[in-house]
Amino acid sequence: MMRAYTISCLARDAGVTVHIIRDYELRGLLHPLERNQSGFRIYDRDATLARLRFIIGAKAAGIQLKELVKLFQALESGDQQKLMLNIEACKQSIRQRQERISHCQSGLAKLEEAGLSLFENMKNRDMEENHEGIS
Repeated sequence: MMRAYTISCLARDAGVTVHIIRDYELRGLLHPLERNQSGFRIYDRDATLARLRFIIGAKAAGIQLKELVKLFQALESGDQQKLMLNIEACKQSIRQRQERISHCQSGLAKLEEAGLSLFENMKNRDMEENHEGIS
């Protein structure tokens, strides 16, 4: 049985704001089932939560919302070729982000190495100056 949810309940359970859900709806990423008599959006709880969790995970992996819009459009259209192309584009985005992370990690390791070397040089120089002052 489908569990209907209002936007505020959905936002709470997904750990996002109502504003984010409205934004995703405007972009075509989410679709309310209907509006009730009071005008509130009503969502299928389980299906929409699953979709939101996918979107949140995809964003965390580096996929942009515009790429997700294309992906969901292809999925909803039933166009397998378009869907596969969009999946590949998403994978490419993730690979590019992984390369940037790797580059940053390499740079950080070099910076740490340079910092340690600089610290050791300063420490040795200070020790030599202190030693000369004692003599």
